[in-house]
Amino acid sequence: MTSDHLAAALAAVDAAGVGLRTLFRSGVRAEQKEASSPIVTEADRASERAIRAVLEDRTPDVGILGEELPTVRPEAPMRWIIDPIDGTIAFACGKATFTTLLALTDHARPVLGIVDQPILEERWVGTSEGTTFICGPTETRCATRTGISLAQARMASTSPAFFKGRERVLERLTDAVHVVSWGGDAYNVGLLALGHLDLIVETGLEPYDYAPWAPIVRGAGGRVTDWAGRDLDRVDGRADVVACGDPALLDAVLPLLQSEAATHAP
Repeated sequence: MTSDHLAAALAAVDAAGVGLRTLFRSGVRAEQKEASSPIVTEADRASERAIRAVLEDRTPDVGILGEELPTVRPEAPMRWIIDPIDGTIAFACGKATFTTLLALTDHARPVLGIVDQPILEERWVGTSEGTTFICGPTETRCATRTGISLAQARMASTSPAFFKGRERVLERLTDAVHVVSWGGDAYNVGLLALGHLDLIVETGLEPYDYAPWAPIVRGAGGRVTDWAGRDLDRVDGRADVVACGDPALLDAVLPLLQSEAATHAP
């Protein structure tokens, strides 16, 4: 990854944010969708088009995989991965916990991750040099919370409904941690990087859902794996994902997930 890639990514997310701020709480109609997310809005499509326009102009040789529009240059070694609105339900309900996700992969390895909340003007940028939190004009380096036990941990997950058929895992997790915060989608990744959350557990995530996780969480001092404990150092198909602010928490979390660990290609 070069500085030009980073500049392109930031410009692309900026472009998406302009439209999202206009459309947020504007009565945009939600449509049913045959995918892991049950709804989609015109804001999703407009946001992805805005991101792609910038990336195509600035990085025409890089492939693009997005949630809403067709894949471009799938054979390219480097690829942008876009989720224009992660948390479309939150967006449609007027909750400012949705985010725009953008990642850059090099031979499927994530080298850049961005989680952007345009209404609150909060942005997390993860690279090999670390993770930065940008809130308006202020930039700070992120650091996860460490030195706590699983019984003291604050866990987050999108919805208990996604654990259908895995209720035993959910029961073990909720019994083991201190508190559970439901909702938030990928906004939780930023909160974990800031040390406000300690653990995120999600199931059945698509590449555009989790592609930015590893650069952001690792850059802040944490660790991201699948439920079998394999580091998510590749973005390749659907995955069950766990992120820990303190990598030491994995030793306590993984046994609760092992019997239900989904296969994820390394």
